[in-house]
Amino acid sequence: MITALIAMTLLLACNKNDDNDDMTLSEGMYIGTFHRTGMDTSVVTLTLDGNKFNGQSDRKLYPAICNGTYEYYDNTIRFTDSCTWTANFDWTLILNGPYSVTRKNNELRFSRTVGNIIDEYVLTKTPR
Repeated sequence: MITALIAMTLLLACNKNDDNDDMTLSEGMYIGTFHRTGMDTSVVTLTLDGNKFNGQSDRKLYPAICNGTYEYYDNTIRFTDSCTWTANFDWTLILNGPYSVTRKNNELRFSRTVGNIIDEYVLTKTPR
């Protein structure tokens, strides 16, 4: 875990500014964190390619990221997961459904609130 955090810090320190004010998201790999209210933080990677996504977490099923498609519109990103999941974990941790998005430079933040639980992803685009 420490190695992953050090690697992430080094990658983030090397990024150039890349403002993206149009209605598209910059394709490529993003690395950052996922946090759920009252729980731990994990390191995640997410790759956006066309309208497809795939990713993973350094912690099994926290969050559960596999692959599928996404749509971006009006500061919302909607993921449609295409994987088959077992029933032995909290399915609300699957990257699926709508999230509110904010972007600044190379940073992509998206979150959703269900009741008093907030899931938040804070990701930075890696250099090519």
